[in-house]
Amino acid sequence: MERCDIVLAAMASAGSRARFDPVKIQNVLFLIDREVPEAIGGPLFDFRPHDYGPLDPGLFDDLDRLAERGSVVIDDAGPYLVYRVSEEGARAGRAALRRMPKRAARFVGRAAGWALSQSFWGLVAAIHRGYPETALDGPALRAAIPGHARSHVRAAHPFLAGMASVVGAFFGRRGLPRGPRDDATVLESDWWAVGDDIRHALEHVNSAGGR
Repeated sequence: MERCDIVLAAMASAGSRARFDPVKIQNVLFLIDREVPEAIGGPLFDFRPHDYGPLDPGLFDDLDRLAERGSVVIDDAGPYLVYRVSEEGARAGRAALRRMPKRAARFVGRAAGWALSQSFWGLVAAIHRGYPETALDGPALRAAIPGHARSHVRAAHPFLAGMASVVGAFFGRRGLPRGPRDDATVLESDWWAVGDDIRHALEHVNSAGGR
């Protein structure tokens, strides 16, 4: 099977309304590539260790190509990109699932559903625990996961929410060579992760009554 077939199968397995952020789609494809490679003719992806779990920058190129073909819809209105399958993409994804062994197809659906049910840091922490070799043990990761629950007050500067889309637009839509775009992928992921952590911290403050 081709990489794009697996991407569509993973997205379609969660239903046509499922929305994947960059970290969730990366982790779903990592789980498939790692756990059922024989069912997809893989491994097919090139995942690298990263602060927020495994990262294959080429996966974003796959999603761009699928969007050009009309199989994937990319929403860039928010602070980070969100991906979903189109009707055509859902049909192609379901067809790819039918070509897999039943056990593998069930795993794909479970992996996608599980990742979508997780919060950002919950997903990062779970993947880091299960596959520690895929995460850089950097200060950002060590500080963020254990400290998240007790982060009662964090200042949210207004520009943080938009930084990811600015970085992504500058590097990802200018046709720059692959090397700088790889750097931009990591930087963009870092920025939207910071914004997501701040949002969760503020929600924690609100639920605790501001204490």
